[in-house]
Amino acid sequence: MAAYRAGTLALDQLTAFCVSEDQDRQRQVLEQVGPHTPAYAIRRAMTEAKVSVGDRRVRFVGVENYEAAGGPVLRDLFTEDGGGWLEDVVLLDRLVGEKLAGLADEAREREGWTWAEPALDYPDVSAFGRVYPVAVERSEADAAEIAALSEEYDRIVSEAGAEGLSPEADARLEEIDKALQAFGPDFDYAADAKARAGVMVMLGHDGLARFERGLVRAEDAVAPPPEEEAVEDCGGDADAERGGRAPEPEEVGSALSDRLVIDLTAHKTMGLRDAVQADVGAALATVVHALALQVFYPGYGLWTPLQLRLSVSGLERLAPGVDDGPAGRRVRDRCEAWGARLPERAEDLWGVVFGLAPSDQLDLMACCAGVGLYAVRDPHDRRPGALAQAETLATVVGLDMAGTWSATAASYFTRVPKTRVLEAVTEAVNAEEAGRIAGFKKGDMAEAAERLVERRSRRPGPCR
Repeated sequence: MAAYRAGTLALDQLTAFCVSEDQDRQRQVLEQVGPHTPAYAIRRAMTEAKVSVGDRRVRFVGVENYEAAGGPVLRDLFTEDGGGWLEDVVLLDRLVGEKLAGLADEAREREGWTWAEPALDYPDVSAFGRVYPVAVERSEADAAEIAALSEEYDRIVSEAGAEGLSPEADARLEEIDKALQAFGPDFDYAADAKARAGVMVMLGHDGLARFERGLVRAEDAVAPPPEEEAVEDCGGDADAERGGRAPEPEEVGSALSDRLVIDLTAHKTMGLRDAVQADVGAALATVVHALALQVFYPGYGLWTPLQLRLSVSGLERLAPGVDDGPAGRRVRDRCEAWGARLPERAEDLWGVVFGLAPSDQLDLMACCAGVGLYAVRDPHDRRPGALAQAETLATVVGLDMAGTWSATAASYFTRVPKTRVLEAVTEAVNAEEAGRIAGFKKGDMAEAAERLVERRSRRPGPCR
């Protein structure tokens, strides 16, 4: 309660501690809670008694390091992999937190970020603003040397015969690689961007540390120009809701009445509609520009006359870990790749978008359109038409969920009835294996189903 009153805990975080009346455990978990720890993670920690050796936290820290810190391990002598359970969950979480914090501090000092934070669970980074790396400016001499080294590298590799590279060629490639690395990356974050941004180091679902760079907290964000901010706050028809229209620079001192200006600009708008309809290239650039403004420059979406609104909804709060899944990483990688190519200032975006090749414009449009898709089935948000179209779209693009999601005890089998578990095992493996686990208790059945499905997915052969 003191932490809540001090503002270091949000209300949903506070209520998450009430899942258990064990106050000692509450104090232990409170010591591990960061400002962005989601409520579900607190509830899980409050109810967790033992951790399997296959848990991502154990893979990250290592059983040896846990035992060296005095942590007990309950061994399972009857499994092929010699598994077991770590019994001191608080110690394990503390070791994970310390390692993540160390990596965060190293990244901040090495890369020059303003702040750095560890996060045990993947946070909803959509709550942050973003800055992206920009191309590093190089002198003509450096650019020429980099090009020459790259050409030499490619030539040596292309000349390798069936027997491979000679020791001399291999040594030369290492020299070239070191020389290229000495020039630094081709893209990096600007100093003023790092001055208002930070990095979060979090534990991925595969047990590896993940770095989210360029995150901007709300208090560090650059405020939009006053007029744009007022328009964004009002929303909808800005002229009507603001009770008037702020004069544009060229209109200051004009003798024209507001009514006449509205009439003339209505005719101008119709002429603009006609001209854009007749110019496919300009139409494509206009759409891409409007979408990119809303995806990469939050708060600047009204810097376009196109009345196209794109909502970007975070999914992490709905399905913890979705941002760190295979599809989530691919989406993030595409956005970061485009963020590095786009200018830092929203007012410079049009010139960049209009200068792109049509194929690149379409690629950027696909990136933005994908981010704006929302096909979550929520009983409080009934959109049967949109959801039906989402199914049609999934068929058109050949969506294969095997590359996005896998059924595990935590993600599926413990959350459905036993009959569903057995149906899944029958479909994925065979009826014989399903019958073998039919008499198991729910928890044991879920773990057995996960092992069976995982073992089946690892077998070579055609996909099912």
